[in-house]
Parts: sequence; C-alpha cells; structure tokens
Amino acid sequence: MILDGSYLNKTHYQVVHPENRNINNLAKHPSKSTFKGRLTALFNKRIDTFVTMQQLQFPSYEFRFKSNENKPMIFDLIRKKFVVLTPEEWVRQHVLHFLISEKNYPASLINVEKQIKLNKTTKRYDVVVFNRDGSIQLIVECKAPKIKITQDTFDQIARYNFVLEAENLMITNGLSHYYCRMDFENERYIFLEDLPAYLEEQ
Repeated sequence: MILDGSYLNKTHYQVVHPENRNINNLAKHPSKSTFKGRLTALFNKRIDTFVTMQQLQFPSYEFRFKSNENKPMIFDLIRKKFVVLTPEEWVRQHVLHFLISEKNYPASLINVEKQIKLNKTTKRYDVVVFNRDGSIQLIVECKAPKIKITQDTFDQIARYNFVLEAENLMITNGLSHYYCRMDFENERYIFLEDLPAYLEEQ
C-alpha cells in the first residue's frame, strides 16, 4: 500500500484563510449589577484570554459562549447544544462554520464525533460529511493548534479511510489546513490546494 504524502511539508499545499479579526468582544455582555458585572467581567476575561490565544486561520465567525461550573462553553451548531470549549473544540467549531458558510455543505449531512466501527475497534471522527446516498464525502480530523501535523497523521487517517472510502480528507490544527483526495485504485492520497465545494449531484 503506497500512501503518497511526500508533499506534506511544502507550504504551497498549506491553505490558510487570513481574514481574521480580533474577537475579544464576542463574549462581552452588559451587567445589571456590580456583583453580576464582576462575575461577567471575570468570565469574559477568561473567555477572551482563551480565544485570543487561539487565533485561527479561518474567516471570522460569530460564536455563542456561556459558562458552566466555571468552564467556558461554546455552542455547537450541529449538535445544537453547548459543549466544553477546549483547544480542539475551538478548531472543530471553526471547521463546521467553514464547511457550511464557505463550502456550502448542508448542515443536515454533517455529523460530529461520529463513531465508526473498524473490525474490532471503534474510531471516533471529529467531523464526517455524508453524501445523500449515505456514502461518506469527507472526513475531517481536528487537532489542537499546538499539535503539529505530521506524515504519520496522514498515514493513520488514510489507512482508516481505505475501509471507510471517504472521497476527501481534511486535517487541520486551525493554523494549517491540508486537503486530500483519495485515489483508491492506486492506494494513495493526492493533496489538493483547496477543499472542493459541495455539489448537489454528489
């Protein structure tokens, strides 16, 4: 089995989106009392610090935040609920907005944290996009920004995908994005400069 990832570290395959803006004010809300204001300010400072440290290479999107048991939460537009805001989750929420807003993938075809059984093991994928016939169009693997994407990262997801047979792969840590098209006949993956947009006839 040949997994052609020889171009992984070449910068012209690294697709980034520089349209970033400072989002420090997204979680700020007016307070109605001094006590509430202090709590809100403390929470906002925590959120702002977290988000500021995680500036990603995606277009700017609007997110909903809240606090639960002193943990910052972010609203997941696919699962329709608030989830804990971890570095990996921050990347995933950007990916979801990117797929829907920039690439026109229908939200109804997107699944988050999909569990797929492979032989006797269960693999949980960050984002799975289906075709309308039930086949898999895209698998996305999200890493925290501090995690470096390596050749081994691609080889692992590609090996799984020879069973799943998704047409395209995306791996991102929020700072670097890599896209691949699967060549099942020659048992390899081919790097793309951009992720194909959704087409209704798929």
